[in-house]
Amino acid sequence: MESGKLRHSLAIQSATEVEGTIGNAQSVTWATITTVWGSVRPLSTKEVTNAQGIDSSTSHQITIRYYAGLTTKHRILFGSRVFNIMQIQNRNELNRTINIIASENV
Repeated sequence: MESGKLRHSLAIQSATEVEGTIGNAQSVTWATITTVWGSVRPLSTKEVTNAQGIDSSTSHQITIRYYAGLTTKHRILFGSRVFNIMQIQNRNELNRTINIIASENV
């Protein structure tokens, strides 16, 4: 992976449930656990259609250097845009780069 292709600053965020007072529901807050460089690429309609097992709301492929512990419970913040992680693919199982299939919150 050429480092010049990883030109977007991305924040990986983790959710924390905050317990409300008596009678109030719990709320979820998101906190940035790390910032990484990556590339954000919109998927074409054909790629979304051909991707088996991926929800139709899937919209982007995000590539970052390997980050241990990343799960679909995390999300990615790109500027003011929020991406929910749908799938994580460790390219060639080499622990060098990760392809993330994500849907964007609109």
